[in-house]
Amino acid sequence: MRVQRLAEQLDARLTVISSAVGDIGDDRLLLIAALALLDELDAARQAAPSAASDAQAATLLTAMAMKVEALAARLESGGAA
Repeated sequence: MRVQRLAEQLDARLTVISSAVGDIGDDRLLLIAALALLDELDAARQAAPSAASDAQAATLLTAMAMKVEALAARLESGGAA
């Protein structure tokens, strides 16, 4: 099922590329499709570290919020540690 979906996606890409570049032969058409897919994969891999950075930033913000809340609680209680 998954492989069939992937084959359908590849066929759709080949159709789009073929209509854009004309009749260049199956080998070249598949080469262009492979390069396009690799370019997409590379872009996705480069974007992945930003997700890790977002998670790290969220962790830091949570820790900072906890410190601010603790400080606020101390101030409200008269500053006792």
